[in-house]
Order: sequence, then structure tokens, then C-alpha cells
Amino acid sequence: MVGRLVRAVAGLLVVPTHVLAFGPSPTPCSAFWNASAVFSGRVESIERAGQERRVTLTVLDAYRGADVLAHRSVKREGGSATTVEVASGAPCAARFRQGREFIVYSGRATDRTGSMFVDCSRTRELDDAAADLSYARSVADGSAPAGSISGQLLIIPRDLAGRAVGPAVPAAEIAVRVSLKKTSGAEDRTVTNVAGDFSTTARGAGSYHVSLELPPHLSVETPHATVDLPDPRACGGVEFRLAYDGRLSGRVLDAAGRPSMGLTVEVSTTNLAQRRLAVTDRGGRYEFTRMPAGRFVIGVTSGPVRDGKAPRTFLPGVGQVSAASRVLVGAGERATAPDFLLPAAVRYLAISGLVLDADALPAEGAQVYVKGPSEGDRIVGEPVAVDFMGRFVVAVLAGSEHAIFAERRRGTRVDSSEQVRIAPGDAQNPIRLVLQRRY
Repeated sequence: MVGRLVRAVAGLLVVPTHVLAFGPSPTPCSAFWNASAVFSGRVESIERAGQERRVTLTVLDAYRGADVLAHRSVKREGGSATTVEVASGAPCAARFRQGREFIVYSGRATDRTGSMFVDCSRTRELDDAAADLSYARSVADGSAPAGSISGQLLIIPRDLAGRAVGPAVPAAEIAVRVSLKKTSGAEDRTVTNVAGDFSTTARGAGSYHVSLELPPHLSVETPHATVDLPDPRACGGVEFRLAYDGRLSGRVLDAAGRPSMGLTVEVSTTNLAQRRLAVTDRGGRYEFTRMPAGRFVIGVTSGPVRDGKAPRTFLPGVGQVSAASRVLVGAGERATAPDFLLPAAVRYLAISGLVLDADALPAEGAQVYVKGPSEGDRIVGEPVAVDFMGRFVVAVLAGSEHAIFAERRRGTRVDSSEQVRIAPGDAQNPIRLVLQRRY
């Protein structure tokens, strides 16, 4: 019930030094129900304490958590007040001025002292808090509307290294499904608008599952989220950050036109500043997913590493990147590169083998690595996955000495095999790698 507090509120309200960088901006509804206490107050004094500001406010109205505020009450000369400790770097620290009135959203205790923090996202002067006051009063008088689940879908342009580049783009006309977990079959489906926003009325308090129906040209790290509503009138928000899911595929063939299996292929920006790796399958095929829009070159290592660098051959079989074919990938496009026919001078050997665990069972899920022959040499190329029968095929440069080993992670545990040296030659017998627990 909204009312004047007769007692002062004790305890510290600590303002965090950062604002949430991920997720939609909180609405009055979502901020209200996420706070442990919401109240209005008049600033009586501001004191400095090291890097903090101690702001004393007379509490005017308690909209939420009056029992929490009363529990922390203290008497002050001239009436009731609460002390708010504000970190000087907090976004709302500079807003507090003596004599001004604010609506304050506080979070739950975060340490053993019982201190509470101030949520700066909607803490503001009363003159700028019409929407907040209106919602708080509607809860008090029983006129608050039913809660809702809302959010926004944004496409974040990224470069080949996965870093965000350029402004976010709203994802319009994407289907969103919202279901109350405890109710079987209770599901609502909505579609984002031109701003990438969606909203649906909640079915009461509880935990909601939010999932997306994405078209093929878009991808997202986590296609679902959980939103918890503590009250039928509460609101929850979520933001999904999408990326264009461009695909680039092709084949690598040896000089005789045979597929090259287990070969590491790299796609690079035309200036070679960024690259990604993939491994060819039994048909010599490779595919890069989540490709950004742009022009790229495709290459393979064509000689041993010297001075930390390895020579490369680029599609269509040239040694200089300036002469390499440029492959164009549009935003979210499925692009296919021409067949990469390796020159006769670039020869790879297919090394096959079997990876077993300590019990002599196929080590499905293990990865096979190729490195230089010396202990301190680096790993060459991408690891090759072992199939369900423990088999693998990996390509190594002909005429060079290598070492091969396998690893498999199981939680924090890592099993690995001894390193097997591969001498230069045109033929190799199948290799047997046995995993042992190392660390």
C-alpha cells in the first residue's frame, strides 16, 4: 500500500558502477518487479566518503518493499530518511542534487552487511518519472494491466574474426514462440515488427521459455531464453543478438583430380589479416559457416613452417595472394567456390588410424592433431574429429616430418596419447593412438 513512511529506512543502497550492456532497456513494469524496493524520496544531504557519495533522502512513498525499507529504518532528527551510498562512477551518481525528489529502484542485498544497491537504469528525478509513477500507482490501486513478455531481435554485423562491426540492424518478421513451462501446450506465437520488437501478454506468474524460428540466412548463439515473472502483473524482457549465417563451401582435389580428405583449408580476408580454418571430408568438401558478407581468398599450406611462417597456395592454385581468385559471399548467402585443384608440386599424404581409450574402446569425440616433429613445435592446421568407430584420416605435407597425437576432453579432465612421429615418405601404415589420463 502506498503511504508515507513514519520511520526512516536504515541500511546502505549501493549503486553499481556499470549499466547492463546486454538486453533491452527496462520498462517501468520490468524494473518495478525486478527491484526489492521502489520508493520516492527527497535528497536532504550529500556527503563524500572516499570514492563514494552518501546521499540522505527523506522517504516519501514506498511503492514496493515497504517491509524491506522499514526493517532498515533509523531515526533521524527532523524525520525519517534513508542513506544511499553511490559510487562516484555510477551512471546516476551525478543526478542526485540536494532538495530534489527522486524515484529509487533498489536491488537485493549483495553482501553480508545487508547493503542494497540502486539500479540506475530507471532511478531518476520525479519530474522525469511520470511513467514510473503511473505504473507504481496502478499496482497500488489494483489497475495494473496483465504482465507481458517482450524483447528485441538485433542483427549484429561481424567480421571474419567474429567481432562486431557497424551498427545493429533490427530483425523484422522473425517468428517468436513464448510458452509457460508449467503449462503443457500453452504457447503464444508472435512476429517481430520493423524495429525488431515483439511482445505478448503473459499467462500469469511463472517461468517462460522464449524461442526463435530463424530463417536460413540468420544464426544465433543461443536460440532460446528463460524469463521468470514473479507476479501475474510483472513484465520480462529479453534481447537476442543475431548474425548473418553466410556459408562458403567447395572441394579440394589433388593434381590427379582425387578428393583430398583431412586437409586443413583456410578462408582469409584479401589482405590476409583474418582467417578461419576448416577440414575437408571424405569427398574433399569443406564448408565455412557464419560467414560475413565480403570478398575472400581460399588457401592451403604448401610447405613446411620456417621462421614461424608457412608458404601457402591459393585458389585456383597460385602462390601469390594478389593472383588468387576472390570469392564473393553476400549477407547470409550460400556461396560455392570453384573446385580447388592443387598443383602437382603440392602433395599431401593421407594418414589414417584409430584412436582408442584406455579400455581399448573407440574414443569417439577425440581430436587428432598434427604438429612439427620437435617437442616445442606448434600444431599445424585444424584438429580432425574421430568418428564413432575411432577412425580418422588427416592430411600431411609429403616430404616433411610430423608428429601426430590425440586428445579428448571430459569436463575438466583431458586424456591424451603419446606423440607418434611420421617420417617423410609416400606410404604410411595405419596409426594406433591410445588415450591415457594426463591431467
